[in-house]
Amino acid sequence: MPLCNNFSGNLVVAVALFFAGALYIFNYQNYVNTLRTTQYPVDELEAALYTAAAGNNKTVIITMVNKAYVKEVGRGSTMLDLFLESFWEGEGTLPLLDHLMVVAVDQTAYDRCRFKRLHCYKMETEDGVDLEGEKVFMSKDFIEMMWRRTRLILDVLRRGYNVIFTDTDVMWLRSPLSRLNVSLDMQISVDRINVGGQLINTGFYHVRSNNKTISLFQKWYDMRLNSTGMKEQDVLKNLLARSQRWLPQYHRIQRFLPRQS
Repeated sequence: MPLCNNFSGNLVVAVALFFAGALYIFNYQNYVNTLRTTQYPVDELEAALYTAAAGNNKTVIITMVNKAYVKEVGRGSTMLDLFLESFWEGEGTLPLLDHLMVVAVDQTAYDRCRFKRLHCYKMETEDGVDLEGEKVFMSKDFIEMMWRRTRLILDVLRRGYNVIFTDTDVMWLRSPLSRLNVSLDMQISVDRINVGGQLINTGFYHVRSNNKTISLFQKWYDMRLNSTGMKEQDVLKNLLARSQRWLPQYHRIQRFLPRQS
């Protein structure tokens, strides 16, 4: 009889210790999860980037649209429709749609993006800046929209994502991946080749996320303060022309891509 009581007592103690251990592990895991959430919050941009870059080596294709790009331009089509159609018609481009993130700068463009079931992110604007509708080339609003785009790409790079940026008026008739050297930090399109200073065009570029490119984009964005009336493309051209003085390695790893490629 005493032996039975001892066995029962030991069993109760063992069960109690088991549940105590399980409770400790559960509470510790909750603590770790809470800590992770506190340190690395998943906001709307991170959520959109994560899904768009899934299975693509943390590389995301980004384009930016506003109301003007989702407005019908003829035969019921929009500029965004034509852009997406090129992925369907191009050589080896259809799978790339899975990695496209559309950045909308107004509610109309965002609603249209969601309707098409794309990876969508609505870029919030502050200071009363209105980026809705068509912006005249080199107008104050146009220049502001280009700088907001640069700041967004900088944010994406800081989060560890590689970027292929494309204007929405660039038709993807074939996959550019075979032409890109993924070991280079940045590759950017040019309007013409063999021209002094290279006529770069920020309508298409590929940039890897690392300390050098983050530093480049930060310096590029900071230069807006002393570049009144200049569009971001011209500021970058000037920056790259003298990059050897402040980033010794960068000028040897940039590459220029003719847009007709």
